[in-house]
Amino acid sequence: MIKLVNQLKDYFDPPQDGPVTYEYYVRTGKCNQCGKCCSGIYLIHGEEVISSVPQFEDLKKRHEDYRHFLPIEETEQGIKFRCKHLQEDKSCGIYDDRPMFCKKYPSETTLLMGGSLAPQCGFSFKAKYSFTEMLDKAAEKKKLNPGKLLNDVKPA
Repeated sequence: MIKLVNQLKDYFDPPQDGPVTYEYYVRTGKCNQCGKCCSGIYLIHGEEVISSVPQFEDLKKRHEDYRHFLPIEETEQGIKFRCKHLQEDKSCGIYDDRPMFCKKYPSETTLLMGGSLAPQCGFSFKAKYSFTEMLDKAAEKKKLNPGKLLNDVKPA
C-alpha cells in the first residue's frame, strides 16, 4: 500500500531532481531555472494545441489553470504563451502554489505528444526499452507473433 501511495505521489507531484520512472522513459536531472518551459510555449487542451485566442479565452473561463498564461504570438502551429508568474530572474513567482501541470512538467507525456525539452533544460529523458523491446511489447499487447505481418493475424 505504501508503495502505491508513493507511486501516486510521484505521478501527481514528481520530485524536481533525481530519476523519475515513467512507463516508457526515465527522467533524470533537475530544473536549472532557465525559464524556457514558462515562455514561448504551446499549451495543449485534450490532445490539441490551442490554436486561437478566442479558444483560449473560452478555456480560461472553464479551466482555472489556463488563467496563469498570456498569449504572446500566433504561429502556424498554434498560439505561443508565457506564464504570468515568470520572474525576471527566471524563477517562478508562485512556485509553492503552481498549477499541477507545472508540478508534473516535464513528464513523458511531453515527449509522447511530440514535444521536446529546450536545449538548456536541466532535465533529460532516456528510453526504458530498446526499439526491439518496444516492438516486442507492442506485439504482445496486440497478441501478434514476432515476424508475422499484421495481415497474417487471424481475428479472434
